Amino acid sequence: GKRGSMEGSRTERDKGKRRRAVVHERDQERSEGFMELHSMRSRCCSSQAYIKVGIVSDTHGCFDARLRDIFDGVHEIWHGGDHAGKNGSYQSAWDVLKELNNIAPVTCMVRGNVDTFAGGIRGQKGFSTNTPLDFTLDFPLYSVRQGLPGASSALLLHICGFPKEAGKETQGAEPCSSYTFDKESRNRQENLHDCKSTDEFVAERLQDITGDPANAQEVVNAHRLDVIVFGHSHQSRIWYHEGRLFINPGSAGPRRFSLPKSACTLEIHEEKFIANIYRW
Repeated sequence: GKRGSMEGSRTERDKGKRRRAVVHERDQERSEGFMELHSMRSRCCSSQAYIKVGIVSDTHGCFDARLRDIFDGVHEIWHGGDHAGKNGSYQSAWDVLKELNNIAPVTCMVRGNVDTFAGGIRGQKGFSTNTPLDFTLDFPLYSVRQGLPGASSALLLHICGFPKEAGKETQGAEPCSSYTFDKESRNRQENLHDCKSTDEFVAERLQDITGDPANAQEVVNAHRLDVIVFGHSHQSRIWYHEGRLFINPGSAGPRRFSLPKSACTLEIHEEKFIANIYRW
């Protein structure tokens, strides 16, 4: 009986060692994957005549394989927030980012309202302590992507919405919708911020999420924000007015209500934008 008990204990110890080895190998793989993500971010540049971006949001812990085809050929990917899965599954958020990064560098991503990540990624169950992701740096409340063709910049934030003023708004249910917008003369004037209505709207939305009106106004004044990307509503829409392109790619995560899944690609040229919304 004693011998059997000792053999049973040894078996359990061996199983425990194997489990720890598997976890260590998995964590090492994640760490190496995101070290590559950070490396590729630093190498990504916009010296080409145009840049093509894959835009996705509200994945909620689910990676849809269709994104591989939709984002085929993009130079980089932006994520509009709500990474965490059901019940705040940070593990699934990590896995989705890894899949996206296998397609193209994830150069910009922001924190959504479900991405509480209390204590930061490094302190979360299921994440290795050597995870190179940093909560504040990699999941900010907003992010500005600078250096785009035509001296453009893009602002990412999770919750924004569309201004009330009249503009070119697009909303449909087609499987693929394509839109081309010429950059307006505002972009080539000395006063780059003569569009007070959209400037004020963007500054107010930034103030809503940061609670810092001075910082919000500084961001708007300091950058030529030609593209505003956000998510949250799971409804894919594009709105263009006064030289600014507002994009909500919808949600590529679990279906919500009767809304289709969707994602967007955006070509940024010197003089125009070409946006495509894909729904399925």
